[in-house]
Amino acid sequence: MSEPFWIPIAPQVPTTGIGASLPASPSDGDEYILTDSLTAPTYAWRFKYFAGITDAYKWVYLGGEPMYNEVGTAGVEGTSSTTYVVLTSAGPSLTPPRAGIYDVEIGAAMQPSASCFMSYDIGATAAVDTDAIFSGINVGLAGGLARPRRKTLTSAATALVAKYKSGSAANSNFQNRWMRVTPVRVS
Repeated sequence: MSEPFWIPIAPQVPTTGIGASLPASPSDGDEYILTDSLTAPTYAWRFKYFAGITDAYKWVYLGGEPMYNEVGTAGVEGTSSTTYVVLTSAGPSLTPPRAGIYDVEIGAAMQPSASCFMSYDIGATAAVDTDAIFSGINVGLAGGLARPRRKTLTSAATALVAKYKSGSAANSNFQNRWMRVTPVRVS
């Protein structure tokens, strides 16, 4: 008697697609590229769906360029406000497209007369010092200050808007301000 003849079955290849929204009914292991535009994208993020994750953020980020925005004003802009405010050239700001967990980074060159802070609003939640970058008294124009923070955005299209303040009523100056957002997991 001869051995049975086995015909190999093609391996199960995860679905991969690209578009401006993630699939509504994904299967475990599906991969997808989320972008804001198929003709002129500002970001393109690759995700993989893990059904076993116990929270709502089952799409795991695999790679792609972060969202980025900067305010590259020619000069220095300042404030003497001791509460967070927008500067003359507002921003930077970014609005991630999905609820999820994101790494948010901000940076600027700062020149404090007292001390100065850069933070950001998260939707309707006002900027706070725990998310801020900070420069102390009389350090000159401190360049390259940056700070990453992991934030959970519970609603889609939550705007992140940079805000600024001085540690006293003295003027604090800011230049070359930027914000970068990278997904970790999204819904």
